[in-house]
Amino acid sequence: MLPQLGFEVCPSQANFLWCRHSSESAWRIFEELRQRKILVRYMAYEGYGDGLRISIGTDAQIDRLLAQLEIIV
Repeated sequence: MLPQLGFEVCPSQANFLWCRHSSESAWRIFEELRQRKILVRYMAYEGYGDGLRISIGTDAQIDRLLAQLEIIV
């Protein structure tokens, strides 16, 4: 679902995803989610840019995150 919303998602075998949006500011998405009481981590890496670190949660938490991301982006 994240790629359909315009996110580039790095392959992961961990309990989190690292993603960036193709046209939206990661900081703006982070702030919008924070205002909606959805916590993800904003991270910036030198030479790579910034993005969001999204930890895997319950199905209900993931559904809520995706629903809000659809509104934000």
